[in-house]
Amino acid sequence: QRTNFLGSADGLATRIRSISDTLTSVGEEVDDRINNTVATINERTCQLAILNVQLGKSPSLASQAPGLLDQRDTLLKDLSGLVKIHVDENSAGQVAVRLYGMGDSGTLISGAKNRDLGAIVPREVTEKLTLAFDPFGEVTPVSGVQGGELGGLLSFRNSALLSTIDDL
Repeated sequence: QRTNFLGSADGLATRIRSISDTLTSVGEEVDDRINNTVATINERTCQLAILNVQLGKSPSLASQAPGLLDQRDTLLKDLSGLVKIHVDENSAGQVAVRLYGMGDSGTLISGAKNRDLGAIVPREVTEKLTLAFDPFGEVTPVSGVQGGELGGLLSFRNSALLSTIDDL
């Protein structure tokens, strides 16, 4: 009986380790996807800031080159699929973009300036991942990111995955 018990206990321990390794692997994959999504967001906001400069050369929306407006709209559509945003357009067609629900503190683009977003990945998958503006300078934490691919990944990682790891 003792041998059977020890064999069963060893099997259970092996299975728990295997599940833990799988969850850690999933967490690392999600962290990579979050980093890639953040990099894509930064790329799109940089491109939009450059377009804002070009759009600023004409005083009105009616005098803008249709190609520039199409390019701007495509970038905004791509960006909105990555994260929920709020967009304000001025009379020249330039856009100011903020993370939805964050007010001015969530500004991604204003005129020719864009703010880089960064993921602060913890050492352990068992800790929450956070986002911040200017991750390589004066770090400003970002909370309440909603929607899009980034919102879904953050929700999965910081809620469902952490809860499953805690339960294990």
